[in-house]
Amino acid sequence: ILWYCMVTLKQMAKELNADIIAGRYDPEKTFEGFKKIEIKTLISNKFPQRIGSLLLRHKFSRLKLNYDFYIFHGGMSLEATKNHQPNVWYCHSPKRDIYDLYKQMRLEFKGIKKYLFIYINQILKRRDQKAVTYINKILTNSKNVQKRVKKYYQRQSEPLYPFVDLKGFK
Repeated sequence: ILWYCMVTLKQMAKELNADIIAGRYDPEKTFEGFKKIEIKTLISNKFPQRIGSLLLRHKFSRLKLNYDFYIFHGGMSLEATKNHQPNVWYCHSPKRDIYDLYKQMRLEFKGIKKYLFIYINQILKRRDQKAVTYINKILTNSKNVQKRVKKYYQRQSEPLYPFVDLKGFK
């Protein structure tokens, strides 16, 4: 799914002549078609995944940009929606670790780590629910994601299927 997200993002930026601002990005570890694209990042890749995710939420919540319109991809970027209007969220999925995969992921932790995971996820879920209230329009990449958006956010959305370059197919 990551490849589809990246291709869709690249196509949107190209068509709209838009900047791409990402939480983190490593041009050495990306798809070939992205290595030459200028992508601005908020944090480096040196942070462990979970610590980096919390730091990214903080960075996005403090972000101040000046554009006419904003297109959000990814759950952590939603922290910036309050200060960036008008906007649209192209949703690839609600944050699965705080919704449909929460119980499964909780089983991966023991002792104090389990309680810390539960506590942090409660905070993240509240913040996620609040951030979505600042979204003007939600687009999803499939009907499946559209159903999840309805279930977890009680919001209407429209599917906008990812760009597929048909030149490579016969």
